[in-house]
Amino acid sequence: MAGRAAKNASAEHLIKVGQDQGIAPVVDLLRSTEETVQQGAAAALWSLSVTTENKIKIVERGGLPLLIRMLRSEDEGSQEQAAGCLYSLSVLAENKLNIVQEGG
Repeated sequence: MAGRAAKNASAEHLIKVGQDQGIAPVVDLLRSTEETVQQGAAAALWSLSVTTENKIKIVERGGLPLLIRMLRSEDEGSQEQAAGCLYSLSVLAENKLNIVQEGG
């Protein structure tokens, strides 16, 4: 029972981050020239993308082209974080089309 309560609280927190405009600054970090910053931002977005609302906001805030660009990185960590986030985003049908249109 405690595990379920913690999971619900975690999901509620992730939704609140999206509602409080927390996604846009994280998407902006994908523009960093530092690989580690990009990886951290992609990892954070991957975590945030568990909710439908946040999936939509990540795409609306311009995350797709930046994540797709990370797939082309020579750094495997960057590729992994970007691929994980894109996979999560692709759960929504409209995002699948957007990912293809962006070259992913």
